[in-house]
Amino acid sequence: MIPVQRIRAPLDQPEAEALSALHTLAFKASGRGWSATEIAVLAEAPGAILLTAGRAEAPRGFAMARIAADEAELLTIATAPDARRQGVAAALLQTLIPVLRSFSVLTVFLEVGVSNAAAVALYEKTGFKRTARRAGYYRISENDREDALIYKMEII
Repeated sequence: MIPVQRIRAPLDQPEAEALSALHTLAFKASGRGWSATEIAVLAEAPGAILLTAGRAEAPRGFAMARIAADEAELLTIATAPDARRQGVAAALLQTLIPVLRSFSVLTVFLEVGVSNAAAVALYEKTGFKRTARRAGYYRISENDREDALIYKMEII
């Protein structure tokens, strides 16, 4: 079993930098990595939930969600490239859903790029249902955009 732990804000600089480095590696192909400052600010936002997989000083993955009333948005799941297909993202989701439920969340939303087949498969296997598609939502390059798929899960 992959150990998953909840990290509470504020993040110290090494934690934020480690998560930023992991996010940048995980989303290298799309160029959508988050900076240490962005991660630290998101982690301190009201309703933020941050989980890491593996050792805190060298996480293999992390998930961040934001709660608003009885809904939550899964902001990201990032897995180190050398830890993919080892159950890291699944362990993060399996831990996150009960945590969200403990805060009286009834519905979880997320968006994912149409080209991210591994994430789409994970979300659908976990019970998320596709509800919409946003054309050109993600900027891939100066002149290229990618559609986002919107997913929803009722966790009542």
